[in-house]
Amino acid sequence: MEFSRDPERTPYQWDNSTSAGFSSSKKTNYKTLNLAAQKAAAVSHYKVFKSLSRLKRKPVIEQGSLQTVLVTEKILGVIRRHGASVVALMVNFADTPVIVDARTWMNIPEQLIIYASSVHSELLAGSNVDTTCISMPGSTSVVFTTADLVQ
Repeated sequence: MEFSRDPERTPYQWDNSTSAGFSSSKKTNYKTLNLAAQKAAAVSHYKVFKSLSRLKRKPVIEQGSLQTVLVTEKILGVIRRHGASVVALMVNFADTPVIVDARTWMNIPEQLIIYASSVHSELLAGSNVDTTCISMPGSTSVVFTTADLVQ
């Protein structure tokens, strides 16, 4: 089980009823890890997925240019551009926070908005960010966009 992917292949738990309606087993964490709880939470994997699903239908993702940049030894940057629209993804592979001037390294606007971020990053979607001094929490991914892409 240490190297198995089987725990990730279990059925998605729909609510907090016993075993989320799939069986009478008491071995699952269905009371806290289920779709109903993720829909109700302020920040959840479900909400990040829904947000990114909306973004992928935008012309900047469908038709935009693609550039990848190694921002620092531990930060990967991916930029999509289409007209005035910009989407910038930053991934911090370090376990510790890193402060970076993403504007210079990624050639992106000085002000962007957090579109989505890793669930435990404590970075809130909709927040304005000065890209000349971004503090990236450890083991975090963040998607930044121009204001025209925010719903």
